[in-house]
Amino acid sequence: MKNVIIKFFWERCREFIVEDEDAFLVEATAEEASSIVIPLLSPRERVKFDQMKDIYVAKETSGRATAGSYYFLVSRAKELKFESVAILTSDLSGRGGNVKAIPDIKIASIDELDKIDPSAY
Repeated sequence: MKNVIIKFFWERCREFIVEDEDAFLVEATAEEASSIVIPLLSPRERVKFDQMKDIYVAKETSGRATAGSYYFLVSRAKELKFESVAILTSDLSGRGGNVKAIPDIKIASIDELDKIDPSAY
């Protein structure tokens, strides 16, 4: 079974059209990304992924990053953005909201985000 992994919860994330939308940072291997995440990307984000995938892929395992993985920001409204692996170590406080690391949570579908209660972690 293919699963993506939730790494962070970003309360009131301002990175989407609907501002202050809660979001999750999702980690996916190339295979998981192509089957679970990429089909849900907007045309613009898909172009970004195609152009930047060789640069944005995690080159080594360190901290919370896993070599060969890609990272996506997914809002509760299921809007998705492709992100650099650097987001794992970035100071996101200036980008609004409250970001907190949560234990890795495996999900097989983006629809499962609705079942995650970040306050439980």
